[in-house]
Order: sequence, then C-alpha cells, then structure tokens
Amino acid sequence: MDSEPWFRKRAGIVEHWPSYVMLAIMCYIAFVVYQAHLAEVENNRELECLSGLKQISISMFMYCEDYDSHFPPGNKWNIVDPRMRKYPMACPDTNAKLPTDALNSSMHDLRHIADPGNTVCVFESKPGENLCGGPELLPSAPRHSGGDHIGFADGHVKWVMRSDIGKYKWNPGQAGKP
Repeated sequence: MDSEPWFRKRAGIVEHWPSYVMLAIMCYIAFVVYQAHLAEVENNRELECLSGLKQISISMFMYCEDYDSHFPPGNKWNIVDPRMRKYPMACPDTNAKLPTDALNSSMHDLRHIADPGNTVCVFESKPGENLCGGPELLPSAPRHSGGDHIGFADGHVKWVMRSDIGKYKWNPGQAGKP
C-alpha cells in the first residue's frame, strides 16, 4: 500500500489547481476593472456634453448682455456670435455631424423672464442646424442615464430626468408649475 495521498499520484490538472484558482481570480479582477473603465468613459461623455451646453448657455447669456437683453434670432442662433462658433455643439454620445442642441423658440428678451432659473433656454435636441423650438425637438430617447441636459435662462445647466422636463418653463411668460 502506498503512503502517498491520491491527489499526488495523478499527473496533470490536480497538481496545478492553485494556478487555475489564481487565473480565475485574475480574470475576475480584469472584468471588474474593465467594467469600471466603461462606466468612467460614459461618465466622461456625459460631462463633456454637459460642459459644452454650459459653454453655450454662458455664451447665450453674454450675448444677451451685449445686445440689450435680446436673444439671438432663432433661425441663426448658433452662428450669430463668434463666442458660440468655437464650441462643439454635438453630443459625444451621438455620431451626428450636425449640432445636437436647440434654442427654446420662446426666448426673445431676458428682461421679460420672470423666473430665469426655471426657464429652459437651450437643450439637447435631435441633430439639425439652427434648431429652434420646444420640447418636441427633444431626442426620442434620453441620451444620458434616462435624462437630458438642459440650459436655463440664468446660465446654469443641469441633468433633468425626462419625466421631470414638464416641470420647467418652456414659455418665459407661463406660470410656474409645482
């Protein structure tokens, strides 16, 4: 009778089980790191889009200060001012060659906006040149985690869940909604 245990008698896979366990652990760690990297890439795209819309909102606000509180004409709002031409206006989550932002068509005079912090000024839209309109121009599906980026008349920008977009003013003269 042999005094050696049964697992040492076999040649092959049983002798190398610690290597296979280490390989499985390394594959799991690589998978987790890859998933974290993908999430970070998506987060960077969202921030890039939010930043671009913020720059457009600030440019729009500066335009209003320079032109006696009037917004640029709706049919050429994104090329009327040199400040706006230098910003990329296409969301990085789309493959669109055209701009993916639109001006709220109700914006005419900054002085007549009662609540600029809740009044939509610029927003993500379907791809198109010089788009000007209302919520009908929103993309068919939200681009960023179930929501869209909205720029307001006071210059701030935020992510808004698609179901909450109706809570904000699209017409500067409309009464606020709770």
